[in-house]
Amino acid sequence: MPRSKSKLRGEGKTELCFHVDPFSDDELVLRQAIQNAMEQTFGLTRAFTFFDFVSKDPQASEISISTAVIDASYFKAALAAYSGNYRFSFLREAKIPEPHSDE
Repeated sequence: MPRSKSKLRGEGKTELCFHVDPFSDDELVLRQAIQNAMEQTFGLTRAFTFFDFVSKDPQASEISISTAVIDASYFKAALAAYSGNYRFSFLREAKIPEPHSDE
């Protein structure tokens, strides 16, 4: 998978939380839906933008993903506009603190 240029720019990572309807506990199905949303909105170039699952909450039908700060707006736009089997509603964003190094 392509890596984000964020590492080069030192912009860090952010966590995005979405409500998913209908909720799926299968991470691979959700990952495919997210990639399909990115492809539908931005094409193949953005379809493979790197992200990780942070958490899933079946009771609240919420998922959290982490991605580079520079890529967060692409995920929010693509998932809001997605017309597939799942509906994603953006809930919140939180910057993930970077570990401090003693260099």
